[in-house]
Amino acid sequence: MTIRQHEAFIIMRCTTGMESTRKGLRAGHLKKDTYERLLCVECDENLDTKNDPDKIGRVRVCPDCGGEWKEIG
Repeated sequence: MTIRQHEAFIIMRCTTGMESTRKGLRAGHLKKDTYERLLCVECDENLDTKNDPDKIGRVRVCPDCGGEWKEIG
């Protein structure tokens, strides 16, 4: 990812709020490895899961850059 793409990614994430994992995959912000685990394209790290029992769904978080994506279902 070039610096311009990285800046556009950060600006888009800040202005649009948290997107879903499906949208992140389609937009190229996330990818899946050979074992179908979600990876942050920016950091090439596996996403962690934050689970709030009071809300439906989960939040997937990149441990390096702090990016967050919603996962429903």
